[in-house]
Parts: sequence; C-alpha cells; structure tokens
Amino acid sequence: FKSAVLVNAITDLSDPRWGQRIAARSAHPLLREKSETKKIALLSPTAHITAQTCPTLLLHGERDDVVFPFHSLKFHDLLNACGVKTELDFIANTSHAFLLAEYMQERRTSLCAASVAVAQINTWLAEQKEKKAND
Repeated sequence: FKSAVLVNAITDLSDPRWGQRIAARSAHPLLREKSETKKIALLSPTAHITAQTCPTLLLHGERDDVVFPFHSLKFHDLLNACGVKTELDFIANTSHAFLLAEYMQERRTSLCAASVAVAQINTWLAEQKEKKAND
C-alpha cells in the first residue's frame, strides 16, 4: 500500500475485549491448528509493523467506548518507533463509527465529526500524493 487510513481501528488483539472473540471466530485454514495465543499474535496488526509499513493516518473518536482510543495511540507509537510517517487525530466530541451515517443517525448524533474526518482524510491523501510526486 502507498498509504493507509485507519478509523477507530482494532489494532491490538492483546486487548481481551477483542482478541479472544476474533481468534475464536477466525476460520482461515492456516489458523485452524493454532492456539488462541498464536492466533491473536498472528492477527494483531501491532505485531506486524516494520519500517516498510506504509504511511498511516489514524482517526479515532476521543469518546469511543467500543474500540478504546488506546488502540490507535499504541499503533501510532509503534509506527513512530519504526520510523514510519504517521499522524494520529482524535476527533473531539465523538464516539465510535462516526463515518457511518446510519449509525450516527440511529444514535441521534451530529454528522459534523464525519465532515471533519473526511476533510482530514482528503488532506492526508493529497499530502501523500504530493510527497510521492516530489520523490
């Protein structure tokens, strides 16, 4: 990938809220004989960051109570440690799935966070494109 945008992403499956559930439901044939611990390690994005990981924009609702913001913070810190270009933005006054209009309408929540996020994504992608053109 040339760049990535992660929004409220589950990036660390050592978080028991997600690791066990995802590992137990993983049906890929290569994972069948693996222990739960090994599945969690293989499926956790934080375990696969290298200096070759693409530049990544992380957006997370600062009040997300579904996927806790520490997922994005930890991923950001690990990307930085590997020298990968990364940006982390917490979207103020919003929770989970702020880019999903139906979800936000069901919760009777403003779509303002979505417009902020889309603007940030557009800016990020334009910067990445310009950087590649100048390299």
